[in-house]
Amino acid sequence: MNKLLLPILSLALSVPAISQESPFSISVGQKTMHTDMKGFTTNGLILEGVTASSNAIYTSISYNQTPSLSYAFEYASFIGSNAAEAVYQTLRYDGTTFQDETSEYKVKVEPSNYFSLHAHYAFRVDKTVRPYLFAGLSYISADIEHENFASKNGVTTKNERFVESDTSIGVLYGAGLDIQIYQNFSFIFDYRIQQDIADQPVDEMSGAFKYRF
Repeated sequence: MNKLLLPILSLALSVPAISQESPFSISVGQKTMHTDMKGFTTNGLILEGVTASSNAIYTSISYNQTPSLSYAFEYASFIGSNAAEAVYQTLRYDGTTFQDETSEYKVKVEPSNYFSLHAHYAFRVDKTVRPYLFAGLSYISADIEHENFASKNGVTTKNERFVESDTSIGVLYGAGLDIQIYQNFSFIFDYRIQQDIADQPVDEMSGAFKYRF
């Protein structure tokens, strides 16, 4: 009996040590993706100096090969988007009355799928703060919704809406901070550059809580 109890007791005592040395971690947080729509043109209308934004909840699972090098797989579920918008208004006088003409153009980028696989390299500044660099590949599919509205003297003359789809696979890269807040828990924040969506440049910021198993 003692021959059985000793190995079992030894294994039970070693479980906390094994769990502390687990190479896996999981992160759950929120990200905001910005799409620069500068120069985007449809039906002769141009967007200048505006961005479309999308918010998502994301989950990332990481494998830590060494204290500095890790690999992560990430999935995001988008929960809302804001449109980039431009309003053109002209006031003309035809000799008898003023003609008020308004054109409004909106473009909303709504990602439907987001996956990424990337490698992290962390630098240990002290026991709690670790800046890191990362690079990898991502896949994004999105619906781009266009709205074109025009009116003359308060009367609608055009009200068009159409949706096109875009799929993009490309390189992502960026930098971030991993800040330990309690034992195996930390807060991570990063900024990254994504591949283009609808030929427009994309960047994003994200923040999440991370747990190291």
